[in-house]
Amino acid sequence: MVKSSEYYALFAHDGEQLSQYKYRTFEEIEIGYIVTDASEQVGVIADTGRTIVPFGEYETIEAVDRMLYATKKSELEPVMKDGYYYSHLYLLDDYGQVIYAANEQCGIMKSGLPVIHQNDEYQVLHEDGIVLETSDKPILHVDEYKDCEHCVICYSTYREVSMNF
Repeated sequence: MVKSSEYYALFAHDGEQLSQYKYRTFEEIEIGYIVTDASEQVGVIADTGRTIVPFGEYETIEAVDRMLYATKKSELEPVMKDGYYYSHLYLLDDYGQVIYAANEQCGIMKSGLPVIHQNDEYQVLHEDGIVLETSDKPILHVDEYKDCEHCVICYSTYREVSMNF
């Protein structure tokens, strides 16, 4: 990204300009960039300039591994229980497609890695939605070790787990 006056444009490593100067802010993430446009709408672009999530489709976007947490504007308050969202939250893959939508039957926990609660089962996801761990016991939190292939899963009851992914 290169800034000219108040906007950024995306350039390739060889200097080729891949976009116009139209991004007000940017955050580099594993799959590209979370960017805002002149009207402060958020979107996601790949490092090639290809649109992953169009501007204005979601109100907020956060990166988690190769996935994205996204919310849409709503007048209603989010429904939460035990750290899980049961409304207003979407989990997107690295193509910007919804892989889980929080609703009455599906809870999503925003953790170091996403946790899905559905059908009395808890699943920890990584990469672009691959199931890393499944449990019938509630999962309270998940964290990844940086620069390592291990994670820590906090259950509601003691259970020893060693994860390699």
